[in-house]
Amino acid sequence: PAGTCLRSFSGTGSVDTSKYFEFSVTPASGHAFTLSSLTFDAGRTAAGPRQFEIRSSVDSFTANLPGVAVAPVTVTGANVFQFADNGGNNLVAAQSVTLTNAAFADQTSAVTFRIYGFNQEGGGFFRIDNFAINGSVTAVPEPSTYAALLGAAAFAGTVLHRRRQRRLAD
Repeated sequence: PAGTCLRSFSGTGSVDTSKYFEFSVTPASGHAFTLSSLTFDAGRTAAGPRQFEIRSSVDSFTANLPGVAVAPVTVTGANVFQFADNGGNNLVAAQSVTLTNAAFADQTSAVTFRIYGFNQEGGGFFRIDNFAINGSVTAVPEPSTYAALLGAAAFAGTVLHRRRQRRLAD
């Protein structure tokens, strides 16, 4: 479930899709957003999860989002973030996920992200900090605005048509 305790990640080498951190981004009414990246700091204690993945609702949480890591964190070919094997606590700044998929453009409804930690070495902790969502927001006309514009155009077309008919009649 969403908000699972920090210690409840999988102790195995694979993701447990029932245990994750989750957050959603929702545009304000009358607006759309285009997301370009997520940036964050990631950390673990010595016995915490060694790997994590980030997925989104745009594909029903099936594919890992492409990551860019800063040492001592790396990203595998399967877009899995992996902490270096160090014995102490660490918080590594400037990790990121690139959101180039067209599904992240012009969103008018919520997009949810999940972070799955796994391959835990014991009873340690996993942490995401200083999280930022990068992108842009644009205003989207309400349907009533489109209806008003179409009505005005139809009215102008009718007026022009009548004027032409009068000129032809004269």
